[in-house]
Amino acid sequence: MPENFTPGGGLQETLIGPAGLILAALAILLIFILPRKYMIIPFLAGVVLIPRSQVFVVAGLHFMISRILILLGGTIAIFGALAGTPREWGWKFNPIDRAYILCGVTGVVAYTILWGTGEAFLNRMGILISTVGLYLVLRALIRDWKDVDRATTVLAVIMVVLAVCMLGEHVFGKNVFALFGGINEDPEVRKGHIRAQAAFAHPILAGTFGATMFPLFFGLWWWGKRQKGLAIIGTAAAAIMVITSASSTPIGAVMGGLAGLGAWRFRHNMKRVRWWIVIGMILLQLKMHNPIWHVLVRFNITEGSTGWHRYELIDQFIRHFKDWWLIGTRENDTWGIDTWDSANQYVATGISGGVVAFFFLILTIKRGFRAVGLARKKAEGDLMREGRIWMLGAVLLAQVAAFLGISYFDQTVVVWCLTLAMISAVCVNNESRANDKQPVPGKEVSADANAFTVIGARVV
Repeated sequence: MPENFTPGGGLQETLIGPAGLILAALAILLIFILPRKYMIIPFLAGVVLIPRSQVFVVAGLHFMISRILILLGGTIAIFGALAGTPREWGWKFNPIDRAYILCGVTGVVAYTILWGTGEAFLNRMGILISTVGLYLVLRALIRDWKDVDRATTVLAVIMVVLAVCMLGEHVFGKNVFALFGGINEDPEVRKGHIRAQAAFAHPILAGTFGATMFPLFFGLWWWGKRQKGLAIIGTAAAAIMVITSASSTPIGAVMGGLAGLGAWRFRHNMKRVRWWIVIGMILLQLKMHNPIWHVLVRFNITEGSTGWHRYELIDQFIRHFKDWWLIGTRENDTWGIDTWDSANQYVATGISGGVVAFFFLILTIKRGFRAVGLARKKAEGDLMREGRIWMLGAVLLAQVAAFLGISYFDQTVVVWCLTLAMISAVCVNNESRANDKQPVPGKEVSADANAFTVIGARVV
């Protein structure tokens, strides 16, 4: 269902242009042909570059191209695990997996109860595919550092395409992704500044996509061995996406990521640093007449930014805790001016899923940072490996900062799932692969087998 679903609303017709159809067909074909380690290329390209507006409507059900690719990738992963290749396709669920999945599932249950309709359930199931389903596919495709490097390279190429298009949109005032259909050709203009959005649903989301990946590429300059070129390309593309979006939230995310990278020198004293932050916030609150989150009012970096709205949203969210804590609320639009616009991932999770879904979101973030910290300690002495692990923690911090200014409701969720998948793949201390279930005799499948081989092996 459309991400902006309300009971009784939603698209009723298929909307897909020739460009979207061609790219979708190409992505599907390559996903079938390429071996697992290269599937990430067409998968990420299709999910990110094809706008969410491209959708098939079948019997009232909405199948965005991205969801079709996710379902296809998930099906191949399941067949791969059943065909006797658990080392390639299967994994043991870790604490991050469980927290993230439970956040999505509890959100579905709470939202369905809240609205009490079949349409609400279908809507949340669609979003579950776009979030949890996406994460599970990325977990199947990203298994080690080689996969992380491959995904990073693919992401850099995709971001270059987006950056070029956003720069052209900013200069010429036309969005090339309008060729797909469902996206306005004329970009949004605020206070005389063009806000480029490319394939995304909103300029803030476009900028946030690049901003949260900024520390990933910026960090490669120090810890990427022979990846200096990739670091320059990725960093430049991310910067262009942030600047041309003309939004404050992406800049805040970049600042969060850079703060994470800058904390590298304090890596041996992070417990003390965390206490300094807590004490500093307490002292700041004692000197302020307003709640500490009122500082968001002053976070108006770009002209026309709405820092006051971000503050008001958090303030009313806290004040109306009794309204949403159980299963969310349908009345947040009555809390204040523009509070219908839940431009905050934490707030959006709470008002649609209640305190349980909110708790699991926070738990996912906590476990992500914990995994990074423990992995860095185990890599002590290997500065290159330590640095790359720390870099993933900086990316996670950039996501945490971005959540204060926007909720992810389009393909921006890819960078969130990708961050968690990378951390799960290389930071969580799973058991040795030597202890994995061995392939079933007669059903061994090569690590380079493509989808046709994997599914064929299972059928045989």
